[in-house]
Formats: sequence, C-alpha cells, structure tokens
Amino acid sequence: RIQCEGVVVLNETDTRAKLIDPKLRKSGWTEKMIIREKAITKGMIINESGDRLPIRKPDYILYYPEKDGIPIAVVEAEPEDKSHLAGMQQAKEYMERLKVHFAYCTNGHEIEEYDDFRKQQTTFEDFPCPTELWRRYVEKKELKQITKEKLEPLAYPYYPLPDKPLRYYQEVAARNSMEAILKGKKKILLTMGTGSGKTYVAFQIVWKLYKTRNIRRVLYLVDRIFLRRQAHDAFFPFGNAREELVGAESIPKHRDIYFATYQTLYSEKDGKRVYELFEPSFFDMIIVDECHRSGWKRWHDILRYFSNAIHLGLTATPKRDDNIDTYAYFGEPAYDYPMRQGIEDGYLAPCEIIRVFTNIDKAGVLNITEVKSQGAKIEVPVGVELKEYYTV
Repeated sequence: RIQCEGVVVLNETDTRAKLIDPKLRKSGWTEKMIIREKAITKGMIINESGDRLPIRKPDYILYYPEKDGIPIAVVEAEPEDKSHLAGMQQAKEYMERLKVHFAYCTNGHEIEEYDDFRKQQTTFEDFPCPTELWRRYVEKKELKQITKEKLEPLAYPYYPLPDKPLRYYQEVAARNSMEAILKGKKKILLTMGTGSGKTYVAFQIVWKLYKTRNIRRVLYLVDRIFLRRQAHDAFFPFGNAREELVGAESIPKHRDIYFATYQTLYSEKDGKRVYELFEPSFFDMIIVDECHRSGWKRWHDILRYFSNAIHLGLTATPKRDDNIDTYAYFGEPAYDYPMRQGIEDGYLAPCEIIRVFTNIDKAGVLNITEVKSQGAKIEVPVGVELKEYYTV
C-alpha cells in the first residue's frame, strides 16, 4: 500500500488480493479455474556458467472447465494507481505464447479485454463469466457442431508426472492436435525442435484420446530400434496394453498400443508385408516419429494401407527441399516450436552448428568392396538390395 495525502493506494499485490480476485469470483471464476504466477519459461541461458534471463510468468491463467482443462485467458495485474491499460502489451505476449485467445489487463477497477478472434479491444467493469468465454472459444474455433461428449478429450486431465510437468508449448501442441482431430482432420503434423519432447506430447495426446474412448489401437512407427524402445518406455502408464513388434515370427493382435520400426513392418512373412497381416482398419491412429527421414516411401506405403486411421507425424525439421514430400502429405503443422524458440525460452541450450564433411562427401562415391576391405561392417535392411557403389 502507498499512503498519499490520506488516501491509501493499493500496490500490485494488494490490488490482486483485494480487487481483482473478488472480481474474478464475482464473475464465476473459482479457484479450480485459476493458476497464479505459473512460470511458463525457464529463462534463456546467456553464458557458459548457465546464468539465465528472468523467467516469464503471467499473473493469472484462466482455465475451463478446471485447471486440468484448457487455458482460455491470461490476466495481467497493475497497481491500483496505474492505468488499466498498462499491462496489455505483456498480456498479449503471454496470450501469443500460450496460444490462448483472450487477454486481460486491469488495475482492479477497469478491465481491458483483447479478443484475438475478433482482433478487438474493449473496456469492461467486470470479467466475462467462464461459460461465456467458453461459448466464444467453441464458436470461433469451429467446434460448435461437435457434441459435448466428443469434446471431452480437451478437458480430460493429462497424465500427471510429478518430475515432468507439461511445458506450455507441449500443452499447445497437444491441444492443437486434438482440436484438429475432433474436427475430423486425418493428417496432423507437429514440428518441434530436437529435445523439446515430441514423444511426450504424442503420449499425452494418445492418453487423452484413449481414456475418452476416441481411439483404441495405436501404432507408433520409428526407423531405429532404440527409438522404438524409447517410445515404448515413454508410454509406460499404458502398462500391459503395450506391445513391441520385434520381428515377423510373432504378431500378437490383443494389445492396444504397438511400437515398431518400419523395417520390421516392411519385411515379409508368408508372402505378405508384416503390416499387411493386420486388417486395414486395425489401428485408429498411426504416429510416425522423425517422419522427415529418408524412409518416406515406406512410411507412405504403410500409411496408405492404414488410410482410415489418424496419421500424426512428428518432426524436428522445418520445411525444406529434402523433406517436401513430408509436408506435401501432412500439410502445414498443427503447431511449430522451432529450436530458436526453445533456446529463447530456456528449455534448450544455445548451440553452435559445425558442418563436418566425411570422405564420402568429399570423394562423392562409396565403394562397398573397398570399405569392406578396410574392416567396415555392412548392415543391409531386409528387402534392400546392396549396390556396389553409392553416390553422395
């Protein structure tokens, strides 16, 4: 508080407690719908000692229907004696980061709203009620025609990992993907920088859709054995519902969440590709990890076979000439979290790119006989014909 000529002026802390909180409660926002001063970034690392810039934390994030649901608005508080407009720029920055569509700033008396759907700013005396904001959200997101039961995955709780709370951008990625799926989209792409947690996001998407019975059987497709094991372990809350497909000898059909390399699925058994041993309608969702890689033709064959499933592609690589097929298939990403943003947020460390050229890059030709004579071990995937020469 500040005493000024006999008039008590509330500082920001008291303004929140004595003016803003009562206004939120008056409009129907309960404590179960509000998170205060939640750190959404870790602060960018600025030197080799690991020092960081300050973290970013909105004064309030409003959720619907409760904290486990959808973040729907941010509120920035100002001291009572400041203009209610003073925090709007900060509120808009948080709104953009969290991909919510309503931003508010207030000094406890007047409230300024920015509606990102309408690109419109308005002054109010009171906050809109939760159901009003939700109505506007559903309408503008074109979710109005979807039944309440179908919308349940958005509000269903994420799987809680105490040592691994969901980061803001992971929540945005999951939410955008589920909204696209609920609107009937079959091909979804997430572009997220290396180390930002794509597998964790995929798990949370599957968890919410599976638990609300929107999907049942899922295939997680990778091109490395260690990635298959890593994904299998990341989905540990599904317990015995998981199955790693490690070869063509045994193809169990009684699990719900399958993990396989495309090399395994593309191998042959009884005159068929392994993936053809499943009915085309067996899987409800196919997740393609690192979908920009060179196995695109085989990804595509498998996805085409399971064409009625939801196809979720995960990649760390932005659109460029050598992955144009990937983006042509999936379309624009449902969410893009570039490495640059991860570094700025402090979730990824600043890095230096060093280009290294191998002898193959320099000479232009790989002679298999020559490298064998030098002691190299040659591994040939099933179904691939070994050539004598390979160019760059």
